Amino acid sequence: MALLPLLASAVVKRTINVATAGTLPDLISDVDKHRIQKLTLTGELNGTDIKFIREMAGDTVAAHPNVVGYGKTNGQLVSLDISNCIIVEGGTAYYWTKEYNEYLERYLVSYKTEQNSISDYMIARIYSSNQLLKEIILPNSVSSIGKMAFSGRIGLSSITIPQSVTFISSGAFSGCIGLSSITIPKGVTSIGSGAFSGCSGLTFISVEKGNTVYNSQNNCNAIIETASGVLLAGCKNTVIPNSVTSIGDCAFCGCIGLTSVTIPQSVTSIGSSAFSGCTSLES
Repeated sequence: MALLPLLASAVVKRTINVATAGTLPDLISDVDKHRIQKLTLTGELNGTDIKFIREMAGDTVAAHPNVVGYGKTNGQLVSLDISNCIIVEGGTAYYWTKEYNEYLERYLVSYKTEQNSISDYMIARIYSSNQLLKEIILPNSVSSIGKMAFSGRIGLSSITIPQSVTFISSGAFSGCIGLSSITIPKGVTSIGSGAFSGCSGLTFISVEKGNTVYNSQNNCNAIIETASGVLLAGCKNTVIPNSVTSIGDCAFCGCIGLTSVTIPQSVTSIGSSAFSGCTSLES
């Protein structure tokens, strides 16, 4: 009897190979779907699989004629590792919105997976969903992170972006207030409008070796060299990689934790209000 509380609190983990894109719903039982807390996937994923993962993370979005339906599930997913997956086209839509055309008429828009991309709204949180998802490791093969891809995931505290990423789109991490650290890969050339807007908890920046200039003047408690890179520890700074050529509108607006930003000479354009609301910014 004494073991029952321990068993009840044990983390539910699964490692699953999705040999054929779109088959993840067939590989996880209805019971496990809302029990799994730590999920590691390999293989190929399309829109059907992403929709299922969203449901495991607490939300679902469906569409009926002229109506978008948002719902909360009992999903308990906390950690998602898809580093060894390949995102492919196909499957069902994983997200829907209503937008306006040039005549101010509203119409339904569906979002589906694109080859080797974290596409628009892929893991974006809807208002009613839970806040349990804390850790995501992205596929090593993706080259871009789309518009609003992780927006509103306020529980997200760790995101691993692979070296292959060259573009971070508008609003990609907007409103991720739980995100305290992020590594911007050295191949990134553009940070879109509002990419990190409202990331009020962002205080640690990890900079890869050879990626940019770093020094002891960054108001950090320590500069720690590791096998994978350099961690500017105990600081509230952003050192932008010297591969970046443009910073979009409101890219860091609302990042109230930032006190210092180093911008490389490679940057040729900075959008409007890029650092607005950064009330602690000193240099």
